[in-house]
Amino acid sequence: MSLPGVRDDLVAASNDPEMVRFLETAWATLHERYRRDEFFPEVVYHGALRALIDEARTRFGQAVLIDMHSMPHDALSHLQGTRPDMVLGNRHGLSAAARISDAVSAAVEAEGWTLRRNAPFSGAYICSAYGRPAQNVHVVQLE
Repeated sequence: MSLPGVRDDLVAASNDPEMVRFLETAWATLHERYRRDEFFPEVVYHGALRALIDEARTRFGQAVLIDMHSMPHDALSHLQGTRPDMVLGNRHGLSAAARISDAVSAAVEAEGWTLRRNAPFSGAYICSAYGRPAQNVHVVQLE
């Protein structure tokens, strides 16, 4: 299954066709499980997410989850000077190893975006619930 717009980004991010197939399948599986449960989507979502993290760790030795959020326009209004385009949260290093956070930061900045870390958003529930760098599960939030 190919997801419009997503597959090209995945291919650009990875030269490993197996990784691309895994990510496409993971997205489709998560979406389908979420779609099927009308009454308790959060239970289905978190069960599917846990299963995908476990599968990634088994297949690749680690799991990297980037939790994307939208940032309220006024969230950075208190800052003096230039405001960043994005905020990367890693719970001050508790939800992702420095090498993962650094790699995500470098990728964001390579695209011309400005970035700030852990303020005002240091990572919400997904980072806290799933980020376990010592167990090779790395979670960063991009707001």
